[in-house]
Amino acid sequence: MLGSLVWSIVVWNVPITPQRLWPFASKKPAYRRAQEDFPIIMQACPNVTALGIVCNPSSRFFSAHTCLQGLTMLAHLRQLEICCGRDPKFMSVSFFPANIDFPVLEELSLECLASGGDFGWPRLLTLTHLRLRCSEAFYGASLIPKGLSSLRSIELFDVGTYLGAENQIEGLYEYADVLESLAVALGCWATTPAILDVSRFKVLKHLVLDFLALVVLPPNHFDSAVQPRLSLHPLPPTLQTLNFLDLVATVETLNRLHPRSTHLLYRELSRMR
Repeated sequence: MLGSLVWSIVVWNVPITPQRLWPFASKKPAYRRAQEDFPIIMQACPNVTALGIVCNPSSRFFSAHTCLQGLTMLAHLRQLEICCGRDPKFMSVSFFPANIDFPVLEELSLECLASGGDFGWPRLLTLTHLRLRCSEAFYGASLIPKGLSSLRSIELFDVGTYLGAENQIEGLYEYADVLESLAVALGCWATTPAILDVSRFKVLKHLVLDFLALVVLPPNHFDSAVQPRLSLHPLPPTLQTLNFLDLVATVETLNRLHPRSTHLLYRELSRMR
């Protein structure tokens, strides 16, 4: 079967019609079969190891949830990337069906996720790498899933929590004894204070930080939003790489706001040579 040779699938949903076609498109009924066709495609391609889903929020019928609905077992899937699209109403996006199973999934990337109290994480027993971008949690939800024994890498890019959601920095500490790679960049805000204490990560090997993201609040933040404080002393003894995005601006900001932190940073960097 031809389907058995397919290893990777990317689903693009861009229901945008060029202006010159509006007179014709307005006479055509909206396409509603995406949620019906996708499970059929996945069943015809049982060996898929990588899946990408990109959703446009203007679509009424097509979403990550409708794509995955009807699927219960993705036996060979090791990499899953989902871009939910910005929801103009800021509603919770619960796109994981309750009975879906990812027995060998290793990498999960979610973009533009807005998770509320009704959001539920699936079983992710083999997950090693979690990436969240432009995502928020509220009403008791958590950006960092719990109880993932295999998780070794977390990347947070422009994420925030509010309205009773668990602070994402506190969520990181559940994996302080096993996490080997951590990246925090582009924004990290919450409505409860926290300290990103790097020394608590006992086996951390790779660290990427955007210091300005921990200082400058995003333009659309809540009035009560705060950034986590950063503690870099001492660095974990296992650390192999430390990357700062926009290092010049980082050092200038440190010199202005936290002169002692700059001295400690230089000392720790010299120790890593």
